[in-house]
Amino acid sequence: MKKLIQSIVLITSILPISLVQAQPVGERIMEGVELIRSKSPCDPDLAIIRMHYPVRYITHYPQEPSHELRIQIRHIRLAVIDESSQDQRESTSPEDHDLLDEVVYEGDFSGGPYLTLEYNETVQSEVIQGSDYRTIKVLIYPSNRIQQAKCQ
Repeated sequence: MKKLIQSIVLITSILPISLVQAQPVGERIMEGVELIRSKSPCDPDLAIIRMHYPVRYITHYPQEPSHELRIQIRHIRLAVIDESSQDQRESTSPEDHDLLDEVVYEGDFSGGPYLTLEYNETVQSEVIQGSDYRTIKVLIYPSNRIQQAKCQ
């Protein structure tokens, strides 16, 4: 009888754990962002935004220097489990974030989804579609640094 009770207790304690592990877990839309600093004051820094799913770069604005950059993207393919997450908001920051403060995925924004980059100073930005369609690369030209170095 004692062995039967021990077996039942053991099974009831293991069963919930195995059920939790068996449930599918959706991923976030963004994997993260990395900021690579330029070695020259006249060259741009590079922000690499890594996505869990393929996306296509559509357009960005503003085209002039700003504290914020909004990048319109389109999902190429999204896992069925994560279709509802494409309408959500999430954010991430690079480890070294004295220039780039935050990247926000805005799936709930009209005309979106969008990636919004929030800078700590005025910068000029250029956007490049990653060849793997899982990265969006942003060249960042900090206005203050370029003016001080007198770059042309």
